[in-house]
Amino acid sequence: MTSNDDLDDIATLLNRDHADSLLVIGRGLISAETSSAELVEVTYDHCRLLVVCNGLTNEHRLDFSDAQSTLDGVRGELFELVRSARRSSPGLGHTALEKIVADAERLDEREARVVARCDLSPGLVELTFAGLDEHQDLGGDEYVRLSAHGTSAFFTVRRRRCLRGEVDVWFVVGTGGAWSTWAAQAMVGERVLISAPRATFDPNTDANHILALVDASGLAASARILEEAASASAVSVVASVDEPTATAIFGAERSSRVRVVDPRRRYGLLNALEEYGELSVDEHRTVVFGAGESSEMRAIREHLRVHHHLARERYSVHGYWRHRY
Repeated sequence: MTSNDDLDDIATLLNRDHADSLLVIGRGLISAETSSAELVEVTYDHCRLLVVCNGLTNEHRLDFSDAQSTLDGVRGELFELVRSARRSSPGLGHTALEKIVADAERLDEREARVVARCDLSPGLVELTFAGLDEHQDLGGDEYVRLSAHGTSAFFTVRRRRCLRGEVDVWFVVGTGGAWSTWAAQAMVGERVLISAPRATFDPNTDANHILALVDASGLAASARILEEAASASAVSVVASVDEPTATAIFGAERSSRVRVVDPRRRYGLLNALEEYGELSVDEHRTVVFGAGESSEMRAIREHLRVHHHLARERYSVHGYWRHRY
């Protein structure tokens, strides 16, 4: 690792030249009422933001998805915080840093077309995109950025068929967002741009137990983890979804490996983690994947760290969207 001075230089640069990106992180991951945000600490596994909200100043810790060992890794994690904030609050204006990265990423984008559509449940649609022959299969929680009609967003890949250049992507519909509305009406032949894939969680782990905590936005990743996990690992899924969706997605797995909690219950995933003994988290044998509403995922990360003493490398928990109360 390099010195703390190098990490301080990263914080200084972001505070000086990319305050708009820090504001997006504050508004997307901490509070929509954030009026300013400043980096006060950057380490190899987290950062701390000093946030002003409604006249009050508080310090907030934001964990990285993985502990890093290089400065480039730290920079990547900080930008992933901007991406996560964007997923949670897509209406926020694009920042200078995002534009710089987007210009570089356009070299990796490919035009894809919808070649099939399947309504999995009243609230979930699968669209199959073709034209991605050069993309590789990363597995786990692999995700891509879709761009069309002047907007973009990130979505997890349910499955990839590399030889045919196809990916299946699941969309939650009926929520009123731009992509939810688009997916509800999308027809075969429509075209989008799709970025090169990324992933943060590998289900082929040496852990005895993989626990996935997801709402509807994380269903694609959890279903893929169930399929891909190493045979030595037991997999448990807690899904905050309605019964028709749970039955359509998990079928026979419902009785053995999948627990469903009422999506109308706020923080239902966190409560399940606290209440159900069979979901016990062993700090040495368990890895946790989480994907869902941003504030609940933040609470789950804190619960895993404080109550279960889970090391940072043993959980990968991400906010995919944000409630507007």
